[in-house]
Amino acid sequence: MASPFAILGGNNDVRLNSHALCRKSMKTFIDDRELRQVEEIRPDLLKGFEVVKIWVITVMKKHRFSTLCLNELVEIFEYKRKNGQFVIPVFYHGTVYELQGQRVFFGGDAFVEHERWFKEHPEIVQKWREELTDASRLSGFRFTITSREADILLYRLDAMQRMIPGLSQFLKRKCAFGPSMASSVKKARHLVIQLNIPKPVSCPNLVHTEAASYGQEIDGLSQLEKLQVLGQGNGGTVFKVRHKQTLALYALKVMQCDRGTPPNPQELNILRQTNSPYIVKCHQIFTKPSGEVSILMEYMDAGSLEIYVKSRGRLSEDIICTISRQVLKGLFYMHSRNIVHRDIKPANLLINEKMEVKIADFGISKIIQQCLERCSTPVGTRAYMSPERLDTGKHGGYNGFAADIWSFGVTMMELYMGYYPFLEPGQEPDLPSLMLAICSREPPSLPECSSEKFRDFIRCCLQKDDPSKRWTALQLLSHPFLADA
Repeated sequence: MASPFAILGGNNDVRLNSHALCRKSMKTFIDDRELRQVEEIRPDLLKGFEVVKIWVITVMKKHRFSTLCLNELVEIFEYKRKNGQFVIPVFYHGTVYELQGQRVFFGGDAFVEHERWFKEHPEIVQKWREELTDASRLSGFRFTITSREADILLYRLDAMQRMIPGLSQFLKRKCAFGPSMASSVKKARHLVIQLNIPKPVSCPNLVHTEAASYGQEIDGLSQLEKLQVLGQGNGGTVFKVRHKQTLALYALKVMQCDRGTPPNPQELNILRQTNSPYIVKCHQIFTKPSGEVSILMEYMDAGSLEIYVKSRGRLSEDIICTISRQVLKGLFYMHSRNIVHRDIKPANLLINEKMEVKIADFGISKIIQQCLERCSTPVGTRAYMSPERLDTGKHGGYNGFAADIWSFGVTMMELYMGYYPFLEPGQEPDLPSLMLAICSREPPSLPECSSEKFRDFIRCCLQKDDPSKRWTALQLLSHPFLADA
């Protein structure tokens, strides 16, 4: 039976496959010397397209001049659309947005030549353009430095186990490792021989995240096109914007500060330097003499958990467990750097189409506070504030880290119950009602239908009388509700 795994690539065929794949006893279609010498796709390769479950395609500059490689790409995507195979692109010395526009990396020079060669069949060239664009829209990898190609392949195999749901459960045959295999090889303990993926899953569109990782520097707001308003509040207005040259999508938060109280440059530097997969990335910060501050951030295309719950209903414990783990990792990252959020709530927890959850506005709350310090409205949302923050006289001093944990606990309760837990469904969250519910009453409990581990997890977050007894983000990550999941 043919292997359901195949590598499609350029001049790395011999070294990559013989050095890595053959040592892993993995059969591929490309480690055939005769195949590399033909101009047309061989019938046995076309037949193999039907049984391959995963294609890793290597996209290199020279491929733009190879009709064979481009024809193979067309066939692969035809079968992907028909049978739902996985296609994982690897881009060498190029970026996704260059590929999408066929600029620079896949420059117009190649396709000008193709249009001249195939002037009687312009639809062929157009098809190549379309499939290259489709490849750029898939989740994949990018390499800009020279590496041993065997190590790159093994890195792909290891990463694929994380990318494809349930892949590791279908690994059937162990691999014999040679004595000289690198440590990265040892991580891939099994060889993919037969896969039985129950449901084809398309790789997600990563236009915006590619821009986040590899995009060029954006020098000014004039390079951005506003597409729509994503949200408004005391902190300003958030727009969905598009970079005019690369077409990458971002979120742009625009705030108006007092001329006399500009944001602290140190706070702005903290935002720029924050780098965590659990926190929405800040790409650039623009300031104007008028006091306007614009923060260019990663765009999360599935919106906030507030919107998600309103449209789909309350979440299960399993989903909340997954969300909690990601949010707590983000909190731990920032708390360990002495930075507090001040406004954890469902609206500030954003998700993308891969269901990754990231905290938005981390560190921005301090800047918002500077912009609004002459206003009567406090920073943060009262409904999610801790008792000691709402009533410092009665509940003691304010601890920002413990207050973030309180807000986190209230948020997780709301996601599970489907409504704000301190008030009755439909009750207006005015200040007197919130003060009474949060400061004077005991914290609410989860319904009896919830698990004891989940109820204890929430109790650890909502310790009211002594904020120092609230668990930290790191402690909560080891709580049985998360650790035993």
